[in-house]
Amino acid sequence: MDPGTLDEVAACTWCGSRTHVQRRLRAVEPRSSGVFSPAVARADDEERSWSNDVSAASCPGCSTPLGTDWNEEIVQCPSCSAWAKVERRQGPDHVGAAPDYPAPQSRWPWRKRRMAQRDAVRDASIRRVLEVDDFDERLKLVLELTPWERLTADREILLSDLLRVSTTSPLLDRAVVGLVHDFLQKGDRSSAGFEGHPWRYFVLRCARRVAFRPDASGRLVRELAYLRGGGAGLKLLLDVATYALETEQLDYAVDAFEAIEVTIRSAFNWGHADLMNDIAAYRLLYADERLVAHLLEGVSWTWMIKPRVIARLVDDCAFERPSLVNTLANEAVSLPCARLEEYRAHLDFVDTLFTPLARGLALETKVYVPSPGTSGFPADDARRVLDLLEGARSEPECEVVATRLLRWWVDGLADHPPEGLAARIGSLRNALPTDPTWPVPKRADPYVEELSEIARRFDSGIDGRSESDREDPLPEEADELRRRRALMDRVLAGERERRSRNIEQESKGP
Repeated sequence: MDPGTLDEVAACTWCGSRTHVQRRLRAVEPRSSGVFSPAVARADDEERSWSNDVSAASCPGCSTPLGTDWNEEIVQCPSCSAWAKVERRQGPDHVGAAPDYPAPQSRWPWRKRRMAQRDAVRDASIRRVLEVDDFDERLKLVLELTPWERLTADREILLSDLLRVSTTSPLLDRAVVGLVHDFLQKGDRSSAGFEGHPWRYFVLRCARRVAFRPDASGRLVRELAYLRGGGAGLKLLLDVATYALETEQLDYAVDAFEAIEVTIRSAFNWGHADLMNDIAAYRLLYADERLVAHLLEGVSWTWMIKPRVIARLVDDCAFERPSLVNTLANEAVSLPCARLEEYRAHLDFVDTLFTPLARGLALETKVYVPSPGTSGFPADDARRVLDLLEGARSEPECEVVATRLLRWWVDGLADHPPEGLAARIGSLRNALPTDPTWPVPKRADPYVEELSEIARRFDSGIDGRSESDREDPLPEEADELRRRRALMDRVLAGERERRSRNIEQESKGP
């Protein structure tokens, strides 16, 4: 998805989800004349301007309308010379065109007709479920339901309506979520993601219609952990967790937390790890602290430790959630950079960061040093690195890493200094400490303890909550439960027998 587009609504090319693209101007002060000095941004709420309309954007300093194509990173006001950073955020767009679900493929016309007939019976059964008042008949009809052969936008509405009425009874809810499980298992069970698996996309769209309701089903949310859709499923679950926390539905939030944990750790989603990294990292900036505590404390998030992810995240946290900066920075790890070309690209990334700590982390987590005795090293590259590291040493957040890297670079180039740099390298070699500190010491981080306390209080708030508490009715309803479970067993046995007959009949042909 390209958030730089001027279209008001953008659609994901992977899962089909639609979002509003929002843009804002954040006030920043200009870079100083020094080589390294980064821009310092002010994060006051009144200095932020949101808009989807280019003409509506105004300078955060003097309110003069600014003309920009939104593809620029930094814009300057022609009136007061104030600088502003262009940012883009995305908000959910629940209204959109119906998807074009593929028709089932079959070489036999008689089979297509039979599939259409069975789908029509399923449609009628669901409409009957929505109309009847007798619980036993409604439950029996739901237990006899099987997934459609062909998915359509109208059937999205039907299943969504069924999910809404299912929350009137735990037993009915269990039966309807069992049908959802059948949808998720239909098709190619071994594949991850939504490509070639419209049933998962179908379930995702239906769940999105009903998940943000006071009586929403926690069992349905837990089932979404098996979407095998990686980022799309995770995004919805994070939205549900945020909604549940905002409305103080703690049990519902725990259901979402459990599904988030399974989604992140599922082997079926490993192929979408980078996408999930970006989603989870973005949510850390704006989510409720209880969700942040769960993501950082309850879920192993070492999968998120990548040089550019950490640096960019710390850069954004400096504006959006300063208390989280040291927590993230302390998780940084150093990775070697194999080639000079790769390091050049990394330095280009460093130049896009605004805060000293983020730039220092970027240097710390992606390390390239010329081997001692290197000859013929490009002078322009050596000069660029030396300028950058010398400037970084003047910033307290970067002093340790810049000093160590500068020492390594000087030692590597000392025997064969690039043209025009011999005197400079010799001077630095004498001035720098012989054995600078490495790695960078951990930063003071009281927020880690605060997050642990937040997680502890949240856990105590739902203490004693067990699976039986959520699944089973009160003790006085035990006799009714046994009677209805016996009905469920009889219906399921009849359904298995009916399916066996259908399979045998289809194998024989028309």
